[in-house]
Amino acid sequence: MKRIILIILTAAIMLALVSCSGDGAPDGMKAVCDREITGYSFYIPDAWSVGETGAVSAAYIMNFDSALGRSVYTTVSLAEGKQPDDIGEYFRSCIESSAFAGAVEMITDGQTTTLGNSDSAVKYVYKLEYDSQKYSVMQIFASYGERFFTFTFTALDAEKSDGVSYFDYYVEDVGKMTGNVVFYEKASSSGASGNVLISDKRICGFELYVPESWIPYISEEMAGAYVSADDRSNVSLIRLSSSKQMTFEEYYAECKAGLMLSTSSFEEISVGQQATIGNARSAQSFEYRYVYEGRTYRAYQIICQDGSYGYSFLYTALEENYESHLAEVSKIINEVKF
Repeated sequence: MKRIILIILTAAIMLALVSCSGDGAPDGMKAVCDREITGYSFYIPDAWSVGETGAVSAAYIMNFDSALGRSVYTTVSLAEGKQPDDIGEYFRSCIESSAFAGAVEMITDGQTTTLGNSDSAVKYVYKLEYDSQKYSVMQIFASYGERFFTFTFTALDAEKSDGVSYFDYYVEDVGKMTGNVVFYEKASSSGASGNVLISDKRICGFELYVPESWIPYISEEMAGAYVSADDRSNVSLIRLSSSKQMTFEEYYAECKAGLMLSTSSFEEISVGQQATIGNARSAQSFEYRYVYEGRTYRAYQIICQDGSYGYSFLYTALEENYESHLAEVSKIINEVKF
């Protein structure tokens, strides 16, 4: 959670667009995610775009600001996390430990509010500076049973062309979003090792089980999880397009080319080894390390086939954390079901 604000502010760049079912959505709104997977319904106005980043169910709307000469993104998100002992202390510790410490102007400090059908909720509104630009932020921390959620609305602290601030312009939309959130009792399934199911086979074509303490993220045809906010070691499994037929080696070469464009160093450790992943018919593994923004990462990738689809499993961690999660990753790999 230490970097939750940074995640939200950069969501527009990182969002991978997904198509979500609008079943049961209020008039003029659409679903952000599948409630069967997340355990909640989260809706946004039709004019907004749906996306996901990390463990955050997110959405955004884009405006071109002629005064600034660039596109401006306004974002919302809903994320599940661990219930803190004291929400006020938790909020302040997140701010103080983030890159924005000392640059926050409080507007509303811990006001009782609502978030859909949550049992209780508290709202904070504040302004902060990031990368020489000011933003207005509203966060709602809510509890539902033993579950804990953070809703975040972030807008550029500037006026639109009509003289109304981005925050004020979209606050009515945000009110519709928060008023229509519905939380459900989340059914949990577990594999043989005790790992919990985080994917819906009907949507993405596979079952992926991860340790209960890991934080999941999902979208159409993809599911994954990471260890914690501090240790971003993560796994993901994605179904590849059936319209683009490629060999394992060809797909790996495409992934490698993309990494080499965005990293300062790329080193192969092993290439094209026979591997197994769950009940897949055939698979090959690839292991490599690369340097990104001055830090060394290590990755283990399995490319496999089951039926007419190909799949790519990826485990990525900082070099110093890689070995410490291999036992957990091995259990994740073994329990995959296509």
